[in-house]
Amino acid sequence: EFVDGILVSSPIGNNNGTASPHFGVAAPQDVSQIDVLYGPFAARYAGNAIGAVINITTRMPDHFELYGDATGTVENFSKYSTDETVGAWQLAGGVGDRTGAFSWRLSANHLDSLAQPLGYATLTQPATTSTAGTVLTGAFNDLNRTGAPIAVIGDTGIEHQVEDTDTLKLAYDFANRWQLSYVASLFHMDDDAGVRSYLRDPSGNAVYTGNSNINGYNYNIAASTFSGQVYNYQQTQLAQ
Repeated sequence: EFVDGILVSSPIGNNNGTASPHFGVAAPQDVSQIDVLYGPFAARYAGNAIGAVINITTRMPDHFELYGDATGTVENFSKYSTDETVGAWQLAGGVGDRTGAFSWRLSANHLDSLAQPLGYATLTQPATTSTAGTVLTGAFNDLNRTGAPIAVIGDTGIEHQVEDTDTLKLAYDFANRWQLSYVASLFHMDDDAGVRSYLRDPSGNAVYTGNSNINGYNYNIAASTFSGQVYNYQQTQLAQ
């Protein structure tokens, strides 16, 4: 994915996390055209241009422009013990002008998103029942993708993500239709992920680890069952 010749996707990744394209470099109000090119065009574009290339071309203002907008989304999510309303909100704005052959534009975008759980903490059910371990409640009996019985004991990947993108473009148009331009875009993301246990001990306290008895089966819940999904990820990129 390109915006005005700048690669906005990772050349070595293809996912919805660290390698997501930073389309925020191009504000919708500044887009002139979008070309989708199918097939390998690596001779002209980056080496990962195997399936398709999205090439976004932005425009420069021909008079003073000022815009701003606010958007939001709301989602209700209910599964196992989780029943909540989550969503996101976004603020964006931009300004630009032209003086003779010189033009400029500046855009800013702020996104704040709280998502539904991305995964679940599960335990593989032992072959036999047992009375060992602290009796816990709150788990759900289910089957994994291979049909084996499991206990679902909590939510993981509960992400609160905040993103900021600020982009500046300067351009000078020469009489022979050549244009000299400079683009700089600063992107910052702060992703804070947490977990939530369904398990409760006889006193009603949340349990995340330990020797436990769940629905008549003994489990030794490792600390990593939940702690491996608690993280804070920060990313800052300067494109120019």
